[in-house]
Amino acid sequence: MWGTESKHRDYKGLFAANFQQWLTEELGGSAFSTRLLPLLALRHMEMWNERPLAASGYSLDKAFPESEVLKETDLTGVVIAPKCRIGLLDLQEGDIILWGACENAGTCHCFIERNSELYVLLSQYAYVSGTESLRTFRITNNKVIYKWNSLENPKTCSWWRRETANSIVHCLP
Repeated sequence: MWGTESKHRDYKGLFAANFQQWLTEELGGSAFSTRLLPLLALRHMEMWNERPLAASGYSLDKAFPESEVLKETDLTGVVIAPKCRIGLLDLQEGDIILWGACENAGTCHCFIERNSELYVLLSQYAYVSGTESLRTFRITNNKVIYKWNSLENPKTCSWWRRETANSIVHCLP
């Protein structure tokens, strides 16, 4: 759905005003489609060329200098970054990640690359309850590192809200 929404946002923001005159019943609206679709495809390819997929499946952004990582953690051969692009998913520090049947969640702190493998450091939440459209978690102090490939079907939530006491978070998967 989000891929379609992204294209719809491009249409509304870039093309709608210029193509509205072609929305007619004549020939089933084909004049509109034949003019609009090539431009939408071109826009998609421009965006793809600006941010291609990484050969490894992910790329770290704004990585900390190796010397700083060594000084703070005493680890060598480790890259730590607050942002990561995994496939078409852009993640950063503070994002909430859901995985499994959306009964697991946590807030990202950083992304770690070691031996060409990606890990994520999370503050893990405890599952409280859920319906088809809403998941509720209790915020914990548990910080855990997961190998990214071990997370089953990871995703960001489309909406979230913390309760005022800051102990519960509600998420729309």
